[in-house]
Amino acid sequence: MLKVHLHKHPSVKQKVNSDTTFYTVNTHEELRQIAQKAREIEHHISILTERRDVFFEEQDKNFSIQVDSKSMMEASLLVLMDKKKITNALFIHGSSVKDPQLDNKVLTLGAKILHDGVTNNLIINGLSQEICTEKNLAYPGVEPWTATLESLGVSNVHHIQPSLHTAAESANLVDLAIRNNWSSVTIMALPHHLLRCMCQIVYFLHQKSATHIKVYARTFDDVDWLAHASKPVLGTGKSIEGALFDHIEAEFQRIEKYMDPTGKGYTPHATLEEVIEYIKKRD
Repeated sequence: MLKVHLHKHPSVKQKVNSDTTFYTVNTHEELRQIAQKAREIEHHISILTERRDVFFEEQDKNFSIQVDSKSMMEASLLVLMDKKKITNALFIHGSSVKDPQLDNKVLTLGAKILHDGVTNNLIINGLSQEICTEKNLAYPGVEPWTATLESLGVSNVHHIQPSLHTAAESANLVDLAIRNNWSSVTIMALPHHLLRCMCQIVYFLHQKSATHIKVYARTFDDVDWLAHASKPVLGTGKSIEGALFDHIEAEFQRIEKYMDPTGKGYTPHATLEEVIEYIKKRD
């Protein structure tokens, strides 16, 4: 803080403490010069503050926890080749790319698991088709997925609360499992999305003190990785085009990014090591 004290005596600069300096001045000209100097200092501080904020903003954009290749391989294999257990419920994550054929494959497998008695409840995201279209999501909405499942002989399709992204789906699924006192759940997603889904739900199991719930992962076989797949960008009206294989890199980058619990603009998830530890202790 800068204080100015008018006094009869000649100009003398007196240091009072580390935060305050008093000036005694005997003319209005000296007072004007001091005020000008204060404005200059304030201007320089403003510039430095702005540069600092820009620097840290860029650091946040570029920062990601480096993924250990060994942990990535271990976690991927544990999730993609997980045990096929009888569980209280099966949750099918909303589409991560826009492709009706891939949707049909995952829904057909989900219906088969239910019909085979491997699960008692089939659950999907309750987000409406209208909102999915408005937000430019790959997921077509609860209405078309329910209709497809009913055509596959599923008479009672359950829903979690409407969820705009994987993190919200995982949080709402854990809440549903806790409310229903379920001891086990199977999650299902497209193969390249499944590991991130597991990272996300393990995070919420810890956050909600529900690590006693056993979560297993499932996906379908016979993947055509070179088939075209479109990835809509949330809220932009734009899409990332390419083969399904081309979307693997983006999932890898999300896993790297979301392992950082200090990041802004997203919900973090568990580290690969935490997922590996959870699966090892689960059974």
